[in-house]
Amino acid sequence: MVTRVSALLPSGEAIDLEVTPEMTGWELKEQIKTRQPWDEPTSSTTGVEIIIDGMLLAGDENCVDAGIAEDAVLSIVFKTNFVICSNQDVVASLGGVIDYYDPKEPLLAVEIPSDETRILEGAFAGCYALAKLTIPDSVTHIGDRAFQECDSLRSLTIPNSVTHIVESAFSGCSSLKNLTISDSVTHIEKSAFAGCSALANLHIPNSVIHIKSDAFAGCSSLENLNISDSVTLMGDGAFEYCTSLVSLTIPHSVTRIENCAFSGCSSLANLTIAGSVTRIGNSAFSSCESLMTLTIPNTVAYIGDAAFEHCSGLVGLTIPDTVTYIGERAFLNCTSLVSLTIPNSVTRIRHYAFWNCSSLVNLTIPDSLIGIENAAFKNCSSLVSLTVPDSVTRIGDGAFQGCSSLVLRVSLSKTKSGREAFAGCKDLIAKES
Repeated sequence: MVTRVSALLPSGEAIDLEVTPEMTGWELKEQIKTRQPWDEPTSSTTGVEIIIDGMLLAGDENCVDAGIAEDAVLSIVFKTNFVICSNQDVVASLGGVIDYYDPKEPLLAVEIPSDETRILEGAFAGCYALAKLTIPDSVTHIGDRAFQECDSLRSLTIPNSVTHIVESAFSGCSSLKNLTISDSVTHIEKSAFAGCSALANLHIPNSVIHIKSDAFAGCSSLENLNISDSVTLMGDGAFEYCTSLVSLTIPHSVTRIENCAFSGCSSLANLTIAGSVTRIGNSAFSSCESLMTLTIPNTVAYIGDAAFEHCSGLVGLTIPDTVTYIGERAFLNCTSLVSLTIPNSVTRIRHYAFWNCSSLVNLTIPDSLIGIENAAFKNCSSLVSLTVPDSVTRIGDGAFQGCSSLVLRVSLSKTKSGREAFAGCKDLIAKES
């Protein structure tokens, strides 16, 4: 079905257009251009607002999802105040942007007018040449993925009018080096700045309470990070693979370090965890290869699976007697760890917890322990001597396998052992009951 409509051009001329349900915003723009060519843009680029039956159209979606009625009222209103740029022919609308740009004439700069309040979802996504962006204080909402993969954007100030930086709003802005977040922002949502690989310095203002999952994941140049003590939540993977981060202080406002929060921060050498933290999530600091010493505060009760896995530079470790749970693979492959005391609060050492801690010489395990699970200390080849307390009722498969220097004392009458639990140990001495 084809609907013929009339549009008023900036010259005052009325022209007829043909609109179909399948037509995209781009196609409608091209039809208008064939009827009246637009001049080469200079300081102000002409935009167009397309409304059918009162509904504003944006993006390259079909003009009307359900089709265009025979009696539909369509109006086309030209705007001249939306986009300020040097060489881009762009279709824009008051209150939103039709997501179209010509790769032959890439968008270089955008100034949002001072009466705009919303930037719609995906509005400038993929504008790879966009280097300059000005967002006024009138803007209260920036849509999901609004500036995603604007690869040339170097500097950004979030205005005081914005409270939420939404999902993937600036993700993949790989040249973004200077970022100012105003103290009106309370939430930084999922993947908001993920993959901003040039970002070197970041200050989280004291208005922010939530940093959601993957918010700054993959910010591989981030060296200096200041997290204010207003932040109560850092979501899963919030700073994962920030490979240049050297020093980190978890503020007192944080009670949980979520899964993978700082996983893969391979340059992290100095870590201070505030005495408010009660839980360290799965893989929270896995593969932090430069971390040498670690003091877990005496508020922590839970160390999750793989929490410090592959922290190959970790030499000193203090686990307080508040910790009741040490997860599977929690310290797997911490190949520089020399000495370890398991506190009395722990009753079970789980699968692979200290597997391949090949430099571990001194190990103390408490009388509270009732189980040592599969491969818990496998390949701890520097471990010399250990007495297993009588409280331990089961030693799992391969628990001490490959501990080639170990002389192990254990009550075989009280403790059940799995397959190859002691295979490769230097000596096994049965304790008398």
